[in-house]
Amino acid sequence: YIYETDTAINVGIRNYGSGNVLINSPSLCVYGMPSNALQVEKTTFYLSSVPTSGFWDIGERVINSAPASGQPKAWTCNIPGGPGVCSFLSEGNY
Repeated sequence: YIYETDTAINVGIRNYGSGNVLINSPSLCVYGMPSNALQVEKTTFYLSSVPTSGFWDIGERVINSAPASGQPKAWTCNIPGGPGVCSFLSEGNY
């Protein structure tokens, strides 16, 4: 139950088994509250290179899962969109 005086809602998601789980841009409906009043943190991904497919939103972050000397530590989306439209900024090299 959520009461009128509560200040936070905690939601947990658990993965059972050996498969991967990807939850991108979850949303929550709260009756009587405009959706733009809800705060949702951007998703962080782990990939071995800068993304070349999929739709990306500003602020979504990709951490380099196969780092090497001189290669980027991570990338952050600075222009949203799909392939050929979105853009990522490097967060510095190892």
